Amino acid sequence: MPYPYTPYHIGPSCLLGFLLRRWIDIPVFVLSNFAIDLVVFVVGVWQPRSFVIEHAHTLLLGTGIGMLWGITAYFFKKYFGWIMLKICLPYKTNISKMIFSGIFGTWVHILIDSLYQSDIKLFWPSKLTNPLFVLNRREIDFLLILCLIAAFVVYICVLKSQKRCRELIKFQAGEHNGQRFRNLDFR
Repeated sequence: MPYPYTPYHIGPSCLLGFLLRRWIDIPVFVLSNFAIDLVVFVVGVWQPRSFVIEHAHTLLLGTGIGMLWGITAYFFKKYFGWIMLKICLPYKTNISKMIFSGIFGTWVHILIDSLYQSDIKLFWPSKLTNPLFVLNRREIDFLLILCLIAAFVVYICVLKSQKRCRELIKFQAGEHNGQRFRNLDFR
């Protein structure tokens, strides 16, 4: 049975990201779902039977990949701040938050993939079998799409509750009357 398409990971990641936005870095968390598959793809091009390919979707190696992604993402935090500004979400981060988000995001990715694949060794180097391989593909696809819909609903609720977003929209529309918005913290 194939892995879920990487875009399927966006629903659960966005949903968790919006719900946990005070404690995690949303862009790093969501993009870590692509980072782990990118590592597998890049390594697979040169060495299709490598150690990384066989063990990237374990919690142990996934932790290392997530940590490296969090550190790498730190150098792009100003771009992430710009993206968050465009989607009207405040953005305040630091290196430890980014590393934690990278690790947590890869774990979520691995857990989603373990629903699809019986051969994922979640707890490698332990010989335990995959305990999460219990649902059929249709049920998993339905849950992932449901998470995406729920993520949109949560995002809309977050936007409606944020006064800053409305102020930002007015500012971008030119309704600021020459005043500077010192209160907006989108660092």
